[in-house]
Amino acid sequence: MDNLENQDDTFDDYDWMPLNAGAVPQQPYPTPIPFSPIQTPAQAYSQYMSAPSVAGSGSTAPKVAIPRLAGSDALLHGRRRSARACEPCRQRKIKCDGIRPSCGQCAYHNHSCFYEDVKRVRDQKRLGSLAKRVDTYEALLRELEGEVDPPTARKIKKALKVSRLNVK
Repeated sequence: MDNLENQDDTFDDYDWMPLNAGAVPQQPYPTPIPFSPIQTPAQAYSQYMSAPSVAGSGSTAPKVAIPRLAGSDALLHGRRRSARACEPCRQRKIKCDGIRPSCGQCAYHNHSCFYEDVKRVRDQKRLGSLAKRVDTYEALLRELEGEVDPPTARKIKKALKVSRLNVK
């Protein structure tokens, strides 16, 4: 414990200076607050927040715009971003050039290249397929309605009525 107190004394005498003091004249470095291993992080933070700040002096360097090329990085490398990757490239999580019928990656690796429909189109097809199946089942229930006992026929009629109300 006594050893740690001696370490704190050595930090008090330490003065931080840049190696080349003449190279950075516009903003002096703040004197760092020594960290004591006995301090809790909350104590160190409150000590840091109560220390005088150099940033408040108003002498900040002006921002300089970094010039960019007119084209993106893709033009430098001759690659364009594909709107949609093929399924093998998506599964392998690699870049796809999107060329059809076979992209460059699939052609190079001799994979069969195929593109799935966009989710919206795929969902519309699935919805149409499900609607056809519902129509088929409803027609089957209408046929069975006359062939079953009266309590079951009432249940079928009620289910068909509810089904029509939900669609409209």
